[in-house]
Amino acid sequence: MNTIPAVRELGIGFVSYYALGRGFFAGAVKNLSDLSPNDSRRKVPRFYQENFDHNAHLLKELQKVAAAKQCTVAQLSLAWILHQGDFFVPIPGTLQISHLEENVCGADVVLSPEELSALDGLFPRNGAAAGARHDKDRSKELNI
Repeated sequence: MNTIPAVRELGIGFVSYYALGRGFFAGAVKNLSDLSPNDSRRKVPRFYQENFDHNAHLLKELQKVAAAKQCTVAQLSLAWILHQGDFFVPIPGTLQISHLEENVCGADVVLSPEELSALDGLFPRNGAAAGARHDKDRSKELNI
């Protein structure tokens, strides 16, 4: 079962870690050359060259939706998470107050059922992004 339907079914909370895709959905990484050679994201498969171009194409589609909504991609991404249900909480990490202020406005973005459906179509739950989220299997780190 996918995580989001399971969370809804069980009525439990969900905290979205790396809600902005390690800065990808905040526009911080437009090209791999934006990352310094020692940037930790270079170890993340979604930032490998063979995956990045595919993911950048998805981002361009998301940018079109954000432009139509007159919001940033980060705000749209956070709004999508918040629209999943009352118990969904994104954690958008940031080091800058201006980004914090921008991110907070994501809570004000209202998405219609049609817009939510369009976003779900762009990013189906079975995975539209190329590359794994982490550079290694982290499941053994969980206390189950």
